[in-house]
Amino acid sequence: VYVTGNSSATWGSPVQAISGGTDAVAAKLDSSGSLLWNTFLGGSGTDNGRRIAVDSSGNVYVAGSSTATWGSPDQPYSSGTDGFAAELDSSGNRLWHSFVGGSGTDVANAIAVDGSGHVYVAGNSTATWGTPLQGYSSGQDAYVAKITVAGVAIDAASSGTAVNATGVTFSHTVSGTNRLLLVSVATEPTASEGVSSVTYNGTSLSFVGSRLHAALNVRIETWALVAPATGTHNVVITLSAQSKAIAAGAVSFTGVDQSTPLGAYASAEGDSSTATVNVASANGELVYGFAGVRKGTDATPGAGQTEQTDVKTGNIEGVGSTEAGAASVVTSWSLDVSDKWIASGVSIKPFGTVTIEVSPVQDTYIQGKNPTTNTGTQGSLVIDRESGDLQRALLQFDLSSIPAGSTITSATLKLNATAIDGSLTIQAYQLQQSWAEGSATWNQRTSGTNWTSAGSTYNTTPLDSITTNLTGLHAFNLTTLAQAWLAGTQQNYGVMLGSMDGGGNRTATYDSREGGTPPVLEITYTPPPNSDPTISVPGGAVNYIENDPATLIDATATAIDSDSGNLDAGTLTIEFTANGTLNDRLAIRNQGTGAGQIGVSGSNVTYAGVNIGTFTGGTDGSTPLVITFNASSTPAAAQ
Repeated sequence: VYVTGNSSATWGSPVQAISGGTDAVAAKLDSSGSLLWNTFLGGSGTDNGRRIAVDSSGNVYVAGSSTATWGSPDQPYSSGTDGFAAELDSSGNRLWHSFVGGSGTDVANAIAVDGSGHVYVAGNSTATWGTPLQGYSSGQDAYVAKITVAGVAIDAASSGTAVNATGVTFSHTVSGTNRLLLVSVATEPTASEGVSSVTYNGTSLSFVGSRLHAALNVRIETWALVAPATGTHNVVITLSAQSKAIAAGAVSFTGVDQSTPLGAYASAEGDSSTATVNVASANGELVYGFAGVRKGTDATPGAGQTEQTDVKTGNIEGVGSTEAGAASVVTSWSLDVSDKWIASGVSIKPFGTVTIEVSPVQDTYIQGKNPTTNTGTQGSLVIDRESGDLQRALLQFDLSSIPAGSTITSATLKLNATAIDGSLTIQAYQLQQSWAEGSATWNQRTSGTNWTSAGSTYNTTPLDSITTNLTGLHAFNLTTLAQAWLAGTQQNYGVMLGSMDGGGNRTATYDSREGGTPPVLEITYTPPPNSDPTISVPGGAVNYIENDPATLIDATATAIDSDSGNLDAGTLTIEFTANGTLNDRLAIRNQGTGAGQIGVSGSNVTYAGVNIGTFTGGTDGSTPLVITFNASSTPAAAQ
């Protein structure tokens, strides 16, 4: 049972303490009505929780209202009364919150979440705010808002220990999309030995950071792997020499930026009853902390942290936790006795939106009074409403730089108005025929080919409209059209800007792409999830008999990667599933360097003479053959 409301005094053992005044509250009860946890949401004003929802992973969403800012919101508080939306994890820790509203009274009365993690809020407002699809009318209007949450989520955690050993191996299960695996190790060194390698499913992790205590009796390290293989595989940690004790933890995450997943690594050490480190982060990120503590003391994570791993062996304890990001986060653990410790932390960046500015590939303006004149090379675009001299601007943009499968969340056409001679209403329209900058006129779209209707062929329903008498930035909302272009449901012929007012001469002049401040189409989009390649082996399982000739695994296997033209940085692992012996081998057939042939040279693999990756292993029945591909490894080459 989940409950939300408000409270003016503290009660229970709240995850987040009451701030003062009236705070919103969220609570979870078991099926018998016993309190499992409660937490407060709010600041110095009056905060009310009005609706609560839960997703399939047990994360909790609260909607309400606030009269003052609090916390580190993704979208800042405006003024008066603002609505808010907040997400808590299954233990009641706040992951993020955001305000919705403007200068009036805005309340969030309902909240829901879909399967993609997008949050929907509904309520009422007494003034306009944001960039609404349907404008505010008057009085008190209802609103619906969609919040895109590009958040990092916990996938799974596991751990392993060893004493008087040179390493430790344990299994870990990974699932989800846009994945990251972090493996942290705390050791009680014999000397100053450290970790020499960490692998998961045979793939090497990259070093993130480490620290050896000045007393030389505690060492910690963290290693990372972007896009680890899904499924259950072994984490193998190898040290440079034998250590007295090893306590290791692995945590996998989803929703992580795949190009720059981590912020700066931070660490600190001490000899006290509190292990603490300051970690640089940001709203919307997730901070992962790991500490190594001497003598196996009991380490308890600080307020706002969720414990992920906690293992003890010998004279060492390794503990890992997560907490919501902010400008600066204090990650700490309370120790039941004072002793030597090292604390570390790193911020994990979410897989989120990308904003780009696309320049026009062509633009021009056409004139009703001079129907055969082309202006494609001029530095200006002119719009005129006069019936006898209508002038219209044409612009086209290439969206091919946006990855297929992306979701456009906004598209705004921005132009610099250098002159305007009075108040003018200007509309943006979808063009419906192709045209050429160097030959388009009022009569013709390309040389020798007329428009279906003189003055350009366009959808007569405007995409957006502005009325202004000001120079400077003019902006038009083209989101719906850009989405259709990217999806392929509408041909991208560009847009026409014009004024249908009629009446006397009144013009607006803009810089063209040849002008001082060229137009841009500013697009914000969410890239598609980093989907795993699919490898199909039609032949199924392969059996072989000892001392037989080499057995071909499958010559008809296929590889498909739906969101990339190559398998760069991907790995293919082949291994014996049963009865492998020391004398067994896995190898790549060396066909040659001709067209369509796979070749082997040293540890390199080629296709048609082009290097597509490297390989290791396969030297006995227990060592997998692992092929690591590069950017030249198209699916066709890899299969």
